[in-house]
Amino acid sequence: MEESIVLYEKIGRVARIWLNRPKAINALSPELIQGLKDAIDRLSKDEDVRVGIIAGKGEKGFCAGFDLNLSAVLPHNTLTTRRERVAFENELYMKIWNCPKPVIGALHGHVVGGGLFIALSCDMLVAADNTKLGNTEVAYGLNYTEIFPMGVFKLPQNVMREIALTGPAALDVQEMKQYGLFNRVVPFEELEEASLRLALEVTHLSPISAPISKRILNNAYELQQMQAAIHYAEEMFALNRLNGKTEETEAFWAVAKEKSFKEAIKQQRAKQAEADQPVLEYIKSLKNNSL
Repeated sequence: MEESIVLYEKIGRVARIWLNRPKAINALSPELIQGLKDAIDRLSKDEDVRVGIIAGKGEKGFCAGFDLNLSAVLPHNTLTTRRERVAFENELYMKIWNCPKPVIGALHGHVVGGGLFIALSCDMLVAADNTKLGNTEVAYGLNYTEIFPMGVFKLPQNVMREIALTGPAALDVQEMKQYGLFNRVVPFEELEEASLRLALEVTHLSPISAPISKRILNNAYELQQMQAAIHYAEEMFALNRLNGKTEETEAFWAVAKEKSFKEAIKQQRAKQAEADQPVLEYIKSLKNNSL
């Protein structure tokens, strides 16, 4: 029998929800998104547990974002289909955000795109010291719009802009801890223990107090027009995906469909390296002149 792509495991009063596509670095597919929604619903109603942990199976990463191999074949030719897909994905993040039980994200390796949005939806984050965050599509030269701009409410403005505009691993894990994104940063081999120990601290609160405290905190963000910002981002994302095509992006997806996504990335990076040369040569001249 095939193992589920989302696992729900209970240890005492703690529930662990595992993203279980390790060969794909737990990349999001419609099935995984729906499975995670169902797991959060189960966590919300589970009277035996007081806190949840979301983690990713495998050593490569927590979540590599939406599976872009699927993006090349999924139908998205109209604004309606684009809106439906964005709403389907954002519903997951809001389920985590609004879950009455506190949710801890246990992050490691690649945490990009949708994986970053899952992390930003959590109440607290424990990160392994090999964690890398960012927006993959920026680095590939594709048009990108924030589908779930929760980072605006959790990070300093210029930090959020750097993440959105420069791509993956723009800021490393230690820098992100300085900005308050992570509650703990530990060696990878200690991630599981550290997340469980933080969860235990939460279970010491009464099953009434913790949900009320979470709701009070969430309401403070909502008073800052968080919901309006998310709905605006949904619409801009859908419009950008439908109308933000360029010769460069069209060429990328053509190669992805005809050959492979890896080949499209390879060709895109080669083009980027060629375009970077004038600036790199100028930087080199600055260094030579300073000698």
